[in-house]
Amino acid sequence: MNKFIFLFLLLSNISFSQTNDKKKNLQVQIKNENLPKNEITISGFNFKNRTLNYITSFNVSNAEKSTDSLGKIKISTNRSIFLYTIPNKSYSPIFIELFPGEEIHCALDQMQDLKLSSNNILRSTELSFYYKNPLFGSGYDQIGKMSLNRTSFQILEYIDSVELARKVYLKEFAEHNKISDHFISLINKQIQNNKYKALASYFLTNKGVNPKGYLSVIERLKRFYCSIDTQLSYEYELGADIFCQFLAQKELNLKINPENLFNTAIKFYKGKTLDATLFTYIKLALNVNSQLNRKLLNEFYTRCKDPDYIDIIKSEELKYNLATDKNIIDGLILLDKSKSSWSQQLAKYKGKVIYIDFWASWCGPCINEIPFIEKLKKQYVNKDIVFISISTDKQFSDWKWKVDQLKIANSFSFLLADTDNSPLIKSLEIKTIPRFVLIDKTGKIVSKDAIRPSDKNINILIDQFLK
Repeated sequence: MNKFIFLFLLLSNISFSQTNDKKKNLQVQIKNENLPKNEITISGFNFKNRTLNYITSFNVSNAEKSTDSLGKIKISTNRSIFLYTIPNKSYSPIFIELFPGEEIHCALDQMQDLKLSSNNILRSTELSFYYKNPLFGSGYDQIGKMSLNRTSFQILEYIDSVELARKVYLKEFAEHNKISDHFISLINKQIQNNKYKALASYFLTNKGVNPKGYLSVIERLKRFYCSIDTQLSYEYELGADIFCQFLAQKELNLKINPENLFNTAIKFYKGKTLDATLFTYIKLALNVNSQLNRKLLNEFYTRCKDPDYIDIIKSEELKYNLATDKNIIDGLILLDKSKSSWSQQLAKYKGKVIYIDFWASWCGPCINEIPFIEKLKKQYVNKDIVFISISTDKQFSDWKWKVDQLKIANSFSFLLADTDNSPLIKSLEIKTIPRFVLIDKTGKIVSKDAIRPSDKNINILIDQFLK
């Protein structure tokens, strides 16, 4: 059956649980009187292996965060953020804009579908848009599974039919439910961005496809990513990255690495799209010690016009410089961007017991231990013990964002500049995190793998070294 016809047959069978009467489209006002105006709260339960991600700003959309344990997350922000889920076989991916002062709840139904709700009735209607919504499942975007002998016309016919089916679904949803014009605009942009992202993925991932046979389709992609300076989103930036890889590999015959992608972006992109891709690739480049990085940094600062991107990369450059400084071993960075080293910290706290937490912003079990560490800090205030947190995050921005969110004491929180080549990490044989290390008052390591703060025997362990 023609995929175009199939999609519309599917649409004809979709029923809405809400009233069938057409209702006037209303602007939804988000008001939660019990929440600070700059705070967003996401609550739920343990999602096990599922991930729930949120973007603090389109300008830093590569700094998305994820968690596998949703007790209650409070996000301080003066601007809207975007919540999304990675495509999953159990439920459709979600992409929703959240506003300061908003509170939402996440739950899984009996069929393991993700359902969002709000204490605002009209808002809950918008949040239900993706619930059990097959048309927005990832399967309809995977045109890469189409046979390789498809013509340009057939590829475009299918991708256009998916776009049209989704727009019809949105139109029907809006006619039967009270939702805002802003929400409709957001979903329309997502539909368009997903369309071109899927198209770019098709040409990048199918090695048997000869680009010369699909020049009209590729030109269409170029018009979208290389000519239109659109409002950025997660899907748009991901698609721009995918298409940049295609251009580097298939048109310029270059290997896929941060430097080549950086230069490919300069050749083909402009405006916000250029800023976003340069930001992505310079961050990747700074993860590796390369002589080209200094040149790439200079090029980035010359070409990038986005102040948020520039500010973040200056912080990443600080970490990179410390990691590559041969005069400093086990360099550490503080939140105020001052630098130290492990030997300096060890000397500073000699005569005190030191309990070290090695963690990272992406590590769920690490995050779960932090409340217990904070409890210990209160129990042992004014005692001869310090609790030090050392992050192994690759990115300064990831670490800073999580420290700010969790309100970890700044003066005892550090980012390890070069985790991969750290003598400290190697000497302690740290291969997994969270890891806790205990050092006595003489500076001797008494436990390379100490019990966790949540362990009921933690006080017994600490007390014996405080005597």
